[in-house]
Amino acid sequence: MRYPSKTLKQKAYGCLAFLVLAFSSPAQPLSFDNLLNVASLSPSKVDGYIVKRNFYQTGKSSSSDTITYYYSFAKPAPKKNRQTDSTERRLYRSVFNDEFSVTYQTTSYAEFIKMETDMKRDGFYCNEEVDSSSLPSLLYQKGAVTVSRFTRVADSLNFYCLTACEKIFPGPGQISFADDLIMFTSHEYLEYYFGAPNVKKDIFYLAGNDMVRCSVLFSNSPRQVVFIWADEINRTGIANLLFGGQQRLKSAMETSNFVAESNWLLKSGLHAGMTLYELRMLNESNFQFYGGNSVNAGAIVPGNKGKLDFKKEDIILGCVNCKDNQFYSSAVLDADEALGKLLAMINFRISCLPYAIISRSNRFSNAFPLTSSGRHYLPLRSVH
Repeated sequence: MRYPSKTLKQKAYGCLAFLVLAFSSPAQPLSFDNLLNVASLSPSKVDGYIVKRNFYQTGKSSSSDTITYYYSFAKPAPKKNRQTDSTERRLYRSVFNDEFSVTYQTTSYAEFIKMETDMKRDGFYCNEEVDSSSLPSLLYQKGAVTVSRFTRVADSLNFYCLTACEKIFPGPGQISFADDLIMFTSHEYLEYYFGAPNVKKDIFYLAGNDMVRCSVLFSNSPRQVVFIWADEINRTGIANLLFGGQQRLKSAMETSNFVAESNWLLKSGLHAGMTLYELRMLNESNFQFYGGNSVNAGAIVPGNKGKLDFKKEDIILGCVNCKDNQFYSSAVLDADEALGKLLAMINFRISCLPYAIISRSNRFSNAFPLTSSGRHYLPLRSVH
């Protein structure tokens, strides 16, 4: 026999218990959506938004070109029948050029898990979650936003942290030069800006049997670019950029679809396929390069002067249909001298990456030999 009245009593007691718990526990001052809002707001609106959530500024520091603002949570005064809030919460906002990131730290694991759950609900993904027990941090991505999840110890307290950063990209149609592509430091960024159909995941073969994961933009076209990632798992951090040429892509080897030419142009005026004469005229000054009797054959000798910045843009020259031994027997050649002897030199390798991010591990060195300046050069076009 059922007792409906007893069931109603049970429901009433359940609701009462929920209300008591809700009113006796401190509320979470910052949700994951709030964190994203802070990361996307203009600098003029950020402080007002943060203050409304009971955070106050406690300090400011500058390091190089980054400014960091520090905030702490103002705990509400204890109230009758309300649990005292013992959670420590901190907020950091770092400004770098026109972009900034925001870091939220809390000692409440439950609060942290709630934010992480909401983050995954919103579609953020991580490629390392399956084997994350020994990792110091995890990276979540979605569109132009990245979120780093990590823990740290400060003032003898364990803080659970989330750092959100929204990448600012130029408007449509404003990517014109090869140099512009350096800002796309992840596969997710490429898909967000250029559209998923224009970006493919692939494998690039290095020396021997070594291989790396890569992403290909505008595959099988003169605008093709291969992004080799420093972090292969998350496909983030540019290790090398490859433009055109007979690239060792798994997809290209399977289909025999190779891109011999590249339409990409650097802001300096450099492009694949330039003759030695064109390069000399562009530089507006004579320069030297290593001959075939050198381990750095074709590379520009460091210390050359002129309009071009050879430290930033490594150039590799190749000798096309050389009929004498002039190039292959020389250790160093002079551009003006080579032009006088009618050597058919052509620029077919170039790197447009900043020096700071070109230093690579041994397996990259095997595929992309180092020039004498310690930087790697990248193949843009095969010479036939």
